[in-house]
Amino acid sequence: MTIRNRLLTVALGLVLSGCNMVISDEPWFTEPGPVQQKTGLWVMLEKADCPVSATTSLAAMPDCASPILIIDGAYSGPPNDRSLPDAVRYDPAKWDRIDHVLTDGTPMVDQLRFDATKPNPGAPPPAFRGKVTYLYLAVKPTGFDAEGRIISARRWPVMCGPLARGEKDASGGPRFVTARPYAGMRLVHDMACNARDVAALREAAAISESSAPGAGFLIIESRWLRDAP
Repeated sequence: MTIRNRLLTVALGLVLSGCNMVISDEPWFTEPGPVQQKTGLWVMLEKADCPVSATTSLAAMPDCASPILIIDGAYSGPPNDRSLPDAVRYDPAKWDRIDHVLTDGTPMVDQLRFDATKPNPGAPPPAFRGKVTYLYLAVKPTGFDAEGRIISARRWPVMCGPLARGEKDASGGPRFVTARPYAGMRLVHDMACNARDVAALREAAAISESSAPGAGFLIIESRWLRDAP
């Protein structure tokens, strides 16, 4: 059930799987919160000791680090296709873009806009095909600069409910969405859910920090690296 949109191999890659995640056809949020991430090049880390520094070039990024450019209310990142020449793969002008709105709260909720109406949107599950869909990440800041901008954070998907890795449905096949949705969640498309209201969405974001790893999702450590790619 994984969408391999060419954008953002780690953080957004796990979100765009869509399975057992809160989605919506219309945005819950239109304005960002007062505290935002510092613009520039960030890295999404699969492990805390990933060997990457402010001087690591894009081409030299280790497998445990995925570069993401955060600017102008959007995330952008290099294509997944490693067969592309570096001059193409690491040219920010050719990177894909996903618009987002980062709201306040504890944790913060990051609303991602996935447009499956564009050419070559990957191979989206039925919940996404031919339309714009909004997905949600929880963001817990772990560091700020002198101006109060976020420079490091933990991220995880906002889930519909607990789902054990390898859990089976009634027919014995793989289960793609919880059988025990969190309060205020309505299951849709046999693989995702809608929130009843913003309060339910925010509550699910908080609970999902503990349940995401059991469902096979990474808790992504991320940090600002430098101003430009």
